[in-house]
Amino acid sequence: MSDLSFNVAGSDGAEHIYRSLKIPTRSGLRFAQKLIGAGAKPLARLISSVDAQEASAITATDADDTAGLLDAFDGLDIEALAGDLGEVISEMDVDVICDLFKYVTRDGIPLDTDIALDNVYSGNWVEFYKAAFHLVRIQGFLGFFGTSSKT
Repeated sequence: MSDLSFNVAGSDGAEHIYRSLKIPTRSGLRFAQKLIGAGAKPLARLISSVDAQEASAITATDADDTAGLLDAFDGLDIEALAGDLGEVISEMDVDVICDLFKYVTRDGIPLDTDIALDNVYSGNWVEFYKAAFHLVRIQGFLGFFGTSSKT
């Protein structure tokens, strides 16, 4: 199993060091199944919104037209996209999200139990979701949606 690391700032303002092992196959497949099921409809809307603006953005980029590039994305409905993201999050099973942390340490402390998660994240929701996003990214789950795990 390979070691994957990232940093996330907590509500205390301090940077916390996260280390993760690759998620085992069965746990990863359960998460992927939930992610794909929850994200399919909202992500389809997001992709079509972005695709509709892509040609204008590429033309603006080719022409070194920064204003044109910004204008190309003016048509995106940010509120709708935020709602779509909220829909993905609300459709996810809390236990499946928490299972991502079973193979993770934060500042050297394992996050593999409910008590460990409670000690770190009660009242620290922003850090929880930032860390969860990093885990989704570095574990390669964004690849299902044509997004690189390297970004």
